[in-house]
Amino acid sequence: MAIHLAIEHPELCDSIVLTGYVPAIPPEMKDILAQQHNMFLNVRENNPEIAAEFESLHGAKWYKTLKAVLDDMTFNYPTVTREQIRGISVPTLVLNGAGERHEREAACEMASLNHRIEAGLIPGSGHIAQMQQPVIYNLAVQAFWDRVSDGASE
Repeated sequence: MAIHLAIEHPELCDSIVLTGYVPAIPPEMKDILAQQHNMFLNVRENNPEIAAEFESLHGAKWYKTLKAVLDDMTFNYPTVTREQIRGISVPTLVLNGAGERHEREAACEMASLNHRIEAGLIPGSGHIAQMQQPVIYNLAVQAFWDRVSDGASE
């Protein structure tokens, strides 16, 4: 994830953009994530059309990759602490969907902890704002990059 690279090797980042991001899984989401994990792992049996589409898009190893990512993101989520957020030294945009309470709160909290972090919320979208509102998303990212290249985010 970009945030871990920015924390550990900021010299490699001019800026980062995070979308659908929270620094830690809220406790009330853990059961939902476990249910989601099981649903996705059973996609071949429950929805063969979607499984076929995943295979056509991602190749024969799609299920192995899906399982590895789901296992990590569900049971070993790479938490970022408030101290680590305060220490981020590269311009950062947290651009989350406005429809997800925990993502709204995360974006605002992160921006309050570090002046190099900007919070953005994309209306009419949830966790995958870049897909649900691509025009608004791309305009917001480009505006951020323009500010960064002009030195306005320093």
